[in-house]
Amino acid sequence: PEDESVSFDSSMNLLRDAYHKIDEEVDNELKEVCASLCVLYSQKLVMHTMVSHSNQFSLLSFLPNLPDTPWSFAEDAELEVSRRLWQVLEHCTSLQSSGWVGEAGAMAVAAEALGLGISAGDNKSNSIPAGMCPVSASNDQVLLLCGGVTQFLSSAVSPNDLTSTALTFAACSENAIGSDVGGSLAFIRVSLQSAVASSTSFRQVILAAVRRAIRLLAVTEFTSDEGASEEDDTDLERKRSESNDPSGSAPDARLVSFLTGVLLSEPVSERLLDRENVAVRSGLFEGWCLGLLSASSPWRMVCAFTAASILNT
Repeated sequence: PEDESVSFDSSMNLLRDAYHKIDEEVDNELKEVCASLCVLYSQKLVMHTMVSHSNQFSLLSFLPNLPDTPWSFAEDAELEVSRRLWQVLEHCTSLQSSGWVGEAGAMAVAAEALGLGISAGDNKSNSIPAGMCPVSASNDQVLLLCGGVTQFLSSAVSPNDLTSTALTFAACSENAIGSDVGGSLAFIRVSLQSAVASSTSFRQVILAAVRRAIRLLAVTEFTSDEGASEEDDTDLERKRSESNDPSGSAPDARLVSFLTGVLLSEPVSERLLDRENVAVRSGLFEGWCLGLLSASSPWRMVCAFTAASILNT
């Protein structure tokens, strides 16, 4: 009887430990999922805010009140908000998930410029667009609507009346924001122009991001010739290490070109002073000229065309 009692207690202890371990794993997984959902919904809220405000958008929507700011000065708060807003924009609009980044993205942009029928809008990882499904597993050429796209704003109701929000500009942008082909840029273009023109900090952050991306895209990886010297191999390894992004994501050539167009656009130029316009164009020209040193011929062509366009402005 004593042996049976000891065996029973041992079994209960094992079950109790296993239960606590399972409970802890489920709790940790639930916390991770909730944290991920909070981040995703926060990013979507930022994008919807930009889309909804359109040409009235400014960084004041995200700046904290001065007594409650965690930063010492208002300039620091605006700069920090500009950096974080850029991180959200890059994550939501880059073609990282579809594979058109880095050298592949640069070649796709060059192919579009030459009219070769290759577009960065093509999804490399999944050729089936969102909301569509193939008729069978063996035939993915014929697609049918499957309603796989969720529009949260379609079910929202205005607090003032019973008017549906399904046809608002923000609701129509949900498919693009949730897709992997960067279609959301068309919806936030006016908002970006307004933010760039109204905030010096945000304009500097965008300009620095463009110059950094051009530099990283210019240092492309390539196979050296068999007769290359040891110094060439060492220099190549150094450039490769410099081109590694700490965040693990390669620059998006299409996004860089789009942001360059935003900085040079007429609505932005009209709201900036002459010295500010000169500073923006000088910074962009220096950045794109750096791309002329790239080992990639397609990216050199894109940089040459863009630098020439900046000179013409």
